[in-house]
Amino acid sequence: MEFLVVVHCGAGLYSNESREKLVKLTKRLCKSIVAEPNFDSPTVICRRGIVHLENSPSTNAGLGSNLTEEGRVECDACLMQGRDLLFAAVGAMSGVKNPIDVPFVMLEKCAIDGNFHDLTYIWIFLFF
Repeated sequence: MEFLVVVHCGAGLYSNESREKLVKLTKRLCKSIVAEPNFDSPTVICRRGIVHLENSPSTNAGLGSNLTEEGRVECDACLMQGRDLLFAAVGAMSGVKNPIDVPFVMLEKCAIDGNFHDLTYIWIFLFF
């Protein structure tokens, strides 16, 4: 199966040292995807890659996120499945180690129900 991996490590101005860290991180991420012995669905592979980025202190995502004025981490995350045109997202989420896991679970729920077009889920998460 042929596929394309596009990695976006965040916007902003980076020092040469930070840029080098991000290039190394991106190369490790791509190698881990290509080396995956059991190619799962593109959504699973995408989630794994995003978790890799969220767990890095070098990116402005998850662990390495900029803080709000209140000193909290708030993250956005979304996933889209091109095959089914399903989309799930969260915004300004706090208190979750890997924000990408929330839209991933939302898409899984739609897949389990098997009704992709007739059901609309509204999910509300409150984290304090």
